[in-house]
Amino acid sequence: MKSDRQELMKLALQGLGFTPNIMSIHVTMNEMYEEVSYDEDLLLSILLKNTDSRIKIAQHLYDENTVNSWFRLSEMEGDFFSLRWSNENLDFLLAENIPQFLKTDGFAAGYVFNNQDAWQQSREAKDNSNLRSTDFPGQFKYVCGMQFMAAPLMWFGNGFFEIVSKNKLIKFSQAREINSDIVEVRLFDIYESPQKAENRISQRDFWSFFDLDKVVSDYEKNNSVDAVQALKDFLKKNKLK
Repeated sequence: MKSDRQELMKLALQGLGFTPNIMSIHVTMNEMYEEVSYDEDLLLSILLKNTDSRIKIAQHLYDENTVNSWFRLSEMEGDFFSLRWSNENLDFLLAENIPQFLKTDGFAAGYVFNNQDAWQQSREAKDNSNLRSTDFPGQFKYVCGMQFMAAPLMWFGNGFFEIVSKNKLIKFSQAREINSDIVEVRLFDIYESPQKAENRISQRDFWSFFDLDKVVSDYEKNNSVDAVQALKDFLKKNKLK
């Protein structure tokens, strides 16, 4: 998802679905709050002054190994970041908070997916680079600050329409237009295993319909920085001065 981290964080805090007891925040190597009592004022004050903070909120210690609710907001690269939940209950977030967030300026794309499966598929695809992407349809490709994948639930905004047109997106059988700025695609239920045969077929259909490999390749070509040319332009510009 590409947009404002602070806005997402505020929206998430408004509907956590539980009362946090513990928080851990990594701001810099010199400013870390490890497993301290939850303090929303402190959390928001850090967020407002530093958007690159890595944040975890929990009910109990070691929640990553339990079913307790917790979430983590982390930066991926550039303007992209992820919001990860371990309790497998996203209903309140999807129903109340995400629709508001989709309206924020700068929104390009959002994906809800099983992180473990996506990483496994991506590793297998990398190890078998001679095979087609549709052989590992659950993988993601991350190029030039943009993520591409066939997630069970996806949203695309104006920032993405420059890559794949809105008209093309809404022609996909499992897409629907939420409003003039957002297209939603639901391949299968987010609580279902992506490894089910029918779900892999849905992911393959998405890759094939949009020829996603070509979309990724074209995006990379159009957005990659030519370091040599950039240096030449820089030297030329300074020479003219």
